[in-house]
Amino acid sequence: MPDARPGRGRIQERRPGTRRGQEGVTCEFSKFEASGSELESTLACTGPGGVNVNMDMDGTIEPTRSAITMRMSQKNPQLPGGEMRMAMEVKSERIGDCK
Repeated sequence: MPDARPGRGRIQERRPGTRRGQEGVTCEFSKFEASGSELESTLACTGPGGVNVNMDMDGTIEPTRSAITMRMSQKNPQLPGGEMRMAMEVKSERIGDCK
């Protein structure tokens, strides 16, 4: 049975703009495009102490499955080498009702 609560089973609209997070971290979506089941976004965050994070996401989100690729890079003077990069692919599939 589909979840009838608002926002369940569909991509939520996000408008580009600035968001303030914890401990003085500020994030901004420069891109958030959702059309049908396709999703593409770009997010940049800055924080205290010279922390900079960039994240790109793209993929598909459907009522019974999703496949999203995320790529992130973080520059932080406290990290060894000053930078960290990570890529992750997440796939999910509904296999039945919760028990």
